[in-house]
Amino acid sequence: MKNINKNHGFTLIELMVAIAVSTIVVSVFFKMYETASRVERTTFRRSSAYLIGDKMVNAVADSMRMIGFNKSKFDPITDGAVEGGYLGGGKTSVAFKSPYGTVISKLAEAASGSGTSCTLKLISEQMGAYDSTMNSNRIYAHTKAGLRTGTISGISGNQLAASFSDISDCSELPAGTIVGGADMCFHLNVNTTAGSSLFNFFATPMADGDTCSANGSDTQAQSTDILFLDYRETGQGIALPIKIKKFIIEYLWEDRSDDTNIVREWTTTSLNTSNSEKSIVAVRFGIIVADPMPRYSKSEQITGEKIKYCIFPSSAETDYCYENTNMNESVYVFRRTVYLRNEDYLRGIY
Repeated sequence: MKNINKNHGFTLIELMVAIAVSTIVVSVFFKMYETASRVERTTFRRSSAYLIGDKMVNAVADSMRMIGFNKSKFDPITDGAVEGGYLGGGKTSVAFKSPYGTVISKLAEAASGSGTSCTLKLISEQMGAYDSTMNSNRIYAHTKAGLRTGTISGISGNQLAASFSDISDCSELPAGTIVGGADMCFHLNVNTTAGSSLFNFFATPMADGDTCSANGSDTQAQSTDILFLDYRETGQGIALPIKIKKFIIEYLWEDRSDDTNIVREWTTTSLNTSNSEKSIVAVRFGIIVADPMPRYSKSEQITGEKIKYCIFPSSAETDYCYENTNMNESVYVFRRTVYLRNEDYLRGIY
């Protein structure tokens, strides 16, 4: 009887066909992986640019919203609330006073004590941090009768002892009274000159009698730093994924010298003026940043294409706009408008 061996191998042609099919399948999967990776990198870069840009404008806007909070009758000119603006040559230096970052709390119960020496119980224990980090022991209490100013003499947990010179009795500070710490001086320095891309935003504690003024310095204040971004084309600083191309800040002036014709105007003019008929009611600012990442794929690029990006409408396009001709660069514009509502709020309760 003849034995038939059924355990035979593949022919050369079968092996070649199998290798060819495997190669095609691997190539397809590799192409899909490469495309997915490229999309992921592009999305990550764009998300990073958006996050950094939003962080810049939000940090400034949050601080500005509380300008004038510690004033019973807020006048941004006489109080020196905001100073500085666009300096030309790609530099901006601004300073403003705001209690943002200090303690803003409420009384958990009515103040106790005799005369003007009161014990205040807050709804939180944040005041301890205020006492240890600030230069001033000033405290402000916002009541329906007006703004009251006190001096802190001691802190224990969420209770503090303070004396007030403008109340007759502690009963004038009922439960729910808003209390806040002294103003901070916020500094914003932006430099977009050739070879530099700097965004320096920091705060300085203000003691009684201190002035808050724009300095235009590129120096970073390490102890009070809020946001410090530095990209120097000369190799200095930190290699950030974006570069700052333009920055502008404007103030909305309101002129009430003629009650029948109230005039409002956006301007970059510094607020240091003796014209008491004018008042600032809003601040707006914007920033243009560029990411060295292609806007389009190579097949979509058009040689010589120009795209103009503007922060705000203005005839001074040199200061407000950036014209992009580099197809290997993605450009983003971020804007914020901050209305100084504290004055209206305080007018309503006094």
